[in-house]
Amino acid sequence: MRLPLLLGLSFLFACNGEDKDAVVDSQIAAGDDEDGDGVTDDVDCDDNDPNVTAGPTWFVDADADGFGNPGYPLAACEAPTGYAENDLDCDDGEATVYPDAPESCDGLDNNCDGAIDEELTETWYADIDGDGFGDPAQVFEGCLAPTPLYVAEGGDCDEGEATIYPGAPTLCDGLDRDCDGLIDDDGDLDGYADATCGGDDCVDDDPTIYPESGLCALGQSCLDVLNDGRSTGDGEYTIDPDGAGTGASPLVVTCDMTTDGGGFTVLADLDFSTDACPGEWLLDGSKPYCRRDSEVASAASASFPSFGVPWTELHTTLTAYQYASMNAFYYAEGRGLDDLYVDGLSITRGAEGSREHLYTFAIGMTTKGSSDYDCPAQGGNPPPDYVGEAYACGSANTTYGWIYAWYSSPVFSALSTLSTASATTTDDVELRLMADEESGTHNNSEDIGLSSLKVMVR
Repeated sequence: MRLPLLLGLSFLFACNGEDKDAVVDSQIAAGDDEDGDGVTDDVDCDDNDPNVTAGPTWFVDADADGFGNPGYPLAACEAPTGYAENDLDCDDGEATVYPDAPESCDGLDNNCDGAIDEELTETWYADIDGDGFGDPAQVFEGCLAPTPLYVAEGGDCDEGEATIYPGAPTLCDGLDRDCDGLIDDDGDLDGYADATCGGDDCVDDDPTIYPESGLCALGQSCLDVLNDGRSTGDGEYTIDPDGAGTGASPLVVTCDMTTDGGGFTVLADLDFSTDACPGEWLLDGSKPYCRRDSEVASAASASFPSFGVPWTELHTTLTAYQYASMNAFYYAEGRGLDDLYVDGLSITRGAEGSREHLYTFAIGMTTKGSSDYDCPAQGGNPPPDYVGEAYACGSANTTYGWIYAWYSSPVFSALSTLSTASATTTDDVELRLMADEESGTHNNSEDIGLSSLKVMVR
């Protein structure tokens, strides 16, 4: 029974004209690539659709930052766990490193641009002496100082000396303590030490100005000398009121560096027991006093040049004596500043017709307060408005009468006053001795006499 069946099957295959082995191979092949797209079903993401072939390539993302490692690719239809769809990570072991990541100060190339900590590093300087400034030759580039011995400020010119650094106080020791490249007591390297260090170079930042140049001025005024720290106390200084290298040559003046804060240029410092009377003043024949040169009502003027020094403050010190019956402001009413408005001393600036009042020393008849001839405080006539409160008044006569002689006691004994001009000026200071007594001789007149006088401006 079996033999006829096998013979029948063999006959059937033979009748179809096909090779049995070829048919089996064809069926196996068609099963591996059912859609015939040339991609076997073990990798074909859809083996029933010839338009869908193998899946994309995925890359290991070990640090889970969303960027894969190009050294570990894997083709798959779906993203495997721990894989990314790109291969752009430059360090797959560090989650803070990936393209366009924010750069951090961590020694890594966070954004994968080939640079480490770009725009975050600083230059640090070794500060061995601990003065806050480092050696420019010993540097470290980094986000943070490598040790506490490094600082952000360089420029130290002597890393072995903590008192030497940029901006350090200078000393007169021949060293460059402030690291400006110049020896501190010869800043302009002209061979002359700075005057403030005991040398004689008045301008130590200009090598063309030195003692023998004829241009060596310490400032435009005594106040400049003081403010610039060049003062060595009261005494003579070379100043140049119109500035170095222009106009008149520098000149030597006496500076008062102590009175009322100092900085005064002395215009006159006179003792009339030895010094000549200035201007129209006359030395009295019996006393070492400067007085008017007339026996009639008059004003004797003496002007004291300011040397071109700009000033607003006037400091006056004087000792004054009374002769006979001085009348203070008795005749002031109706009189101007150019007139004989006081018996005493008038101090002004400016020319006649445009004078500005600075101060008045008035002398009254007595201290008794018996008449309008006395000082305002004793009931005498008041000063004019242009005098205001800028005056002093006194009398050496303690009786109700008077004598035609110099009273032995001074009315003002080394009295100092400080007055202020309305604007900065270079005007001369004018002092006028005034009295309005008419007499045939000076012996029967009245007067003010000065035995000493000091005039200063600032």
